[in-house]
Amino acid sequence: MKKYIKITTVLSLVMFLFISGIASANSGQTIALGHNYTALGGSAALFSNPAFVNKRDEKFVFELDGQLSFWNNGINSKYFNKYLDESDKEKILNNINSDGLVLTTDGIQNVKILVGPVGVFGGLKENIQGSISSDIIELILKGNEIGKTYELTGTDLSAGIYGDAGVNFSYPVKKAAKEMEINNFKIGGSFHYLYGAIIKVTGEGEAILDYNENSSEGRIRMEYAEKATGIAFDLGASFEINDKLMVGTSIMNIGSLKGENARYSEMKLVQEGTEVTTEEIEDKAMEEELVYKLPGKIKIGGKYNFRENINLFVDYTLTDYDIGTTDHTLAGAVEYKPLKMLPLRLGANYSTLQNSLAFSGGMGLYLGPIHLDLGFSDLKSFFQNAKGMEAGLSVSLAF
Repeated sequence: MKKYIKITTVLSLVMFLFISGIASANSGQTIALGHNYTALGGSAALFSNPAFVNKRDEKFVFELDGQLSFWNNGINSKYFNKYLDESDKEKILNNINSDGLVLTTDGIQNVKILVGPVGVFGGLKENIQGSISSDIIELILKGNEIGKTYELTGTDLSAGIYGDAGVNFSYPVKKAAKEMEINNFKIGGSFHYLYGAIIKVTGEGEAILDYNENSSEGRIRMEYAEKATGIAFDLGASFEINDKLMVGTSIMNIGSLKGENARYSEMKLVQEGTEVTTEEIEDKAMEEELVYKLPGKIKIGGKYNFRENINLFVDYTLTDYDIGTTDHTLAGAVEYKPLKMLPLRLGANYSTLQNSLAFSGGMGLYLGPIHLDLGFSDLKSFFQNAKGMEAGLSVSLAF
């Protein structure tokens, strides 16, 4: 039994370090506002609403940007450097509920070029999602409880690390706008070609510790493909109701990566009483297909020009992850321009999966055609009370 506990504990910690450590440093503007808003126009809209990419005031844009994000649903940063008492442990377990400890890392490094209604883009993406069963977290935090069954099932990891290149087209439909009696109506879409690698880890089984009899059976299976390809689509629409109000909606990441020559490894642990046996399967070809589904998103949001130099944003996003978890995100933000060259941004969002309210901030510096945007979230990190962190930087040439 002790060997089983050690194995599951080490697995849990390795997953935590793996997920929190792999990422590379979308847009500094979206990070500062705290969300990829559906009504945000320009190059940032490539990953939020393909209909808003073509802005009337910009004929050409060349942009380099990078993003790093990591979050979990149970452990605040304040717990990292303190002794956990029983109340702290209970708070962590209450936070994760039946979802287990969910951890997500995203990284993006991109080049974007927009010329009129056409945009092209290319870069790298790292999407990693994992969960550790709530029973395993309880075992790590509180130790064994006699007679209790601990489930390994629910411990999963799913990762896609890939190159993403594609093209976007956004175009105003003037006749439709006239019929709807609004200022402007646009439709848009993006096509992505994906090339990279996939890895998935799944845990199954349970363990029971009793006075008279110990029994456990568990299995850890890793599936991977060093070469994976796929395609994806984004679709969007935008409505400029009047000079102050804009509304957008989109469906993002319709697609997946499929592995070529996928293989798997597996470790099985069986314990009956005091006897423990281990079976290992190493590097065998998979008979079934290995597929990584991109984090699919359904989005709707709006932008309101409160004043000439103040814009307000609101958004709702439903995200469906490959490991089977879903997230509902509500977000709001304000962009204030005391000077046209110096936009200041502040935002907040609530994620049902993260079970936390995150605050973000940042600014831009626009010197003629040269634009620099910087953003950071969660601002609660400075007070040791955040469940995640995200940073983004964009440098662009726009005229």
